[in-house]
Amino acid sequence: KVAAASEAAARAAQRADAVDAATERAGVLDVECMAALLVAQFPSLHRTLVVERDVYLSLTARSSRAVSGARCVVAVVGAGHIEGVVRALDEEHRGQFKALTSTPRRARAKLRVWGAPAPLVDRLVRDCAIGLGLYAATALWNGPSA
Repeated sequence: KVAAASEAAARAAQRADAVDAATERAGVLDVECMAALLVAQFPSLHRTLVVERDVYLSLTARSSRAVSGARCVVAVVGAGHIEGVVRALDEEHRGQFKALTSTPRRARAKLRVWGAPAPLVDRLVRDCAIGLGLYAATALWNGPSA
C-alpha cells in the first residue's frame, strides 16, 4: 500500500508539473484573472461553465480511453480547463455523466405514452384537435349538406 501511495503521489506530481508547463506556454495568467472575476461575480455560472465542464471533459476522455482500449488518449482543452480537467481525472465521478448531459427536453423525449414517444403523441393529439376544429368550422360555415 505504501508503494502504491508513493506511486500515486509521484504521478500527481508529474501531472502538476505538466499542468504548470502547459499553462506557462498558454499564457494562463489572463485566463486565471478572468476565472477569478467569474468566480467573484457569478459563482453559479462558474460552476456550470468551468467546474461541470471540467468534469464532463474528464469523463469523455476516460470513456474514449475505455472505448478505444488505448493506454493513452489525447484531449485538447482550453487553457482555462487544463487544471480542472487534470484534477477531475484524479477524482471519482461515477454516475455524473447522465446528470451533466440530461436536459428537460431529452427527458421528455424519452417518456412513452402507449409505447410511442410522448412528443409524437402530443403532436398527433394536437393535429387531430386542429383537424376536428377545422372540420367543425367548415360544417358550420357551409351549413347542413344535402
